[in-house]
Amino acid sequence: MKLFVSWLGTALMCASLSAFSSESIDPKGEFFVQRTRGDTLHCGPLAAIMARNFADTNYKPQNTFKEIKSARGLVNDFLGLDRNKDFGRWWEFADIETYLNFMGVRYKSTKLTKGRNTESQIKKLLDQQQMVLVNVNMNHIPRGKNANKPYSTFYIPGGWGHFLAVVGYEYKDEKLYFEMHDSFSPNGRNRLYEAKYIIGSMKKFEPEFLQIERGV
Repeated sequence: MKLFVSWLGTALMCASLSAFSSESIDPKGEFFVQRTRGDTLHCGPLAAIMARNFADTNYKPQNTFKEIKSARGLVNDFLGLDRNKDFGRWWEFADIETYLNFMGVRYKSTKLTKGRNTESQIKKLLDQQQMVLVNVNMNHIPRGKNANKPYSTFYIPGGWGHFLAVVGYEYKDEKLYFEMHDSFSPNGRNRLYEAKYIIGSMKKFEPEFLQIERGV
């Protein structure tokens, strides 16, 4: 009986620690890249650049606009598109994958699992020190009136499809939050969004995501 109680207590303690654990693969925000002022078109290339920054230890983006222009030019050339005419084209995951392939970044395209425990799918990858790129509709994320207020999206009229890099998770008040790099604002560095809204938007908008392997 004592042995059983001891085992049960240990199991409950481990479960409790697991439930309130946290993980960040970029606690200092070193892989974050912010959009240039007035830019609302390039979240796809910016997410790709952050993934490359994470995966390639020899790569450090210097000039954001030049990096975007280079990435778009590379992908447009591959697709046979006009570099200038198609410069503002919205990117999809296929474009990010093309860029990552050219840059030699190791990644895997994955579908979100069905069911109630899909948050754990992302958490597991973060525990394995992988970055996750997701594409969500920001209409599905609670909106904050103050740009500095955590746990909600920025106050932009309407809403939009948006690529984000997931770099960690954290529990607050028994709720799970994903730590994101949101290129839209300097306040998007290591920003916390409640996980259930991110997962919900992924299911409705884009259930595919990319898992990026850390560079060595």
